[in-house]
Amino acid sequence: MTLDHQQWIVEFKIKRGKQAEFEKLSKEICDSVRRSEPGTRKYEWFINKKENKCLVIELYDSSTSGLAHVNGESIRKLFPKIQKIAKVNSFKVCGSPSLELVHELVDVNAKVYQFIGGFSR
Repeated sequence: MTLDHQQWIVEFKIKRGKQAEFEKLSKEICDSVRRSEPGTRKYEWFINKKENKCLVIELYDSSTSGLAHVNGESIRKLFPKIQKIAKVNSFKVCGSPSLELVHELVDVNAKVYQFIGGFSR
């Protein structure tokens, strides 16, 4: 992991009976991010067996790319729809985000974890 890469781990709790709608919205947001955010390297959504929780693993080139995601059309248009049917249980930012990015993530109560070692291949 380079110093500016950002990895985010977000957990959602999905409202009962809203799983199908949640999955539809997740596909829409993934397609939108793929098309419009070149600094997004990974954007993967995983649902548990009970279909009541979802983990999203995100990887950004930099704080600038993370800011582009937070302020992008995908989040502005689709994230409010997701928030109506699911709650953000936890939001972890792994890396060294800029102060501006940390400020932008205040509403989701993001917790920052600084890189101390390891590697990716």
